[in-house]
Amino acid sequence: IATGFTVGFDVLRYALDMLTLGRAQQLLVGCVEELCPQTFLGFQKLGMLAGGSNGNQEVMQPFNLLRSGFLLGEGAVFFVLEPQDLAQARRCSKAYGELRAIVSAIVPSSGTGYDPMGRGLREAIGESLQAAHLSVDDIDCIASSANSSRPVDCIEAMALRRLFGKVHHHPIVSCVKSMVGETFSASSFLQI
Repeated sequence: IATGFTVGFDVLRYALDMLTLGRAQQLLVGCVEELCPQTFLGFQKLGMLAGGSNGNQEVMQPFNLLRSGFLLGEGAVFFVLEPQDLAQARRCSKAYGELRAIVSAIVPSSGTGYDPMGRGLREAIGESLQAAHLSVDDIDCIASSANSSRPVDCIEAMALRRLFGKVHHHPIVSCVKSMVGETFSASSFLQI
């Protein structure tokens, strides 16, 4: 499956369907990304890489006012997925997490292709919480997609503020891309 930034979630949805329909009992799912000249040159021409042509320092700084773009990275992440009852019956595996819901939302927008109000992100998070039977107060940590690009970080920050701004405790927001770079296809799994 090749769907860019969302491939990890698309793979998880596909795997979850396979498990739910009984077509598999255990699945190895993964996402990978390699560094290549075409990707580097394309984003360099668009002026989206950290430092860019203005001579700023080449550092990823998600949500920072001084951010100037992202650095490229590469990686691979794999998970073993299986139904909870099967994992418990084997007694030799440790569960590191539970997949409760996968939701995506698209809000068409003109110009940049991004909805500046972050409606798609807010809808996806809201529907995910509802499908998982959770509320915003149940969330302790948010694995952010922030990659130091000005428009995307602003949209994500605005959406998170609107969703989680009124909770009694504010969840921690982590930004793994500040450490590993923008890994595109692998990033959705690295964020988990």
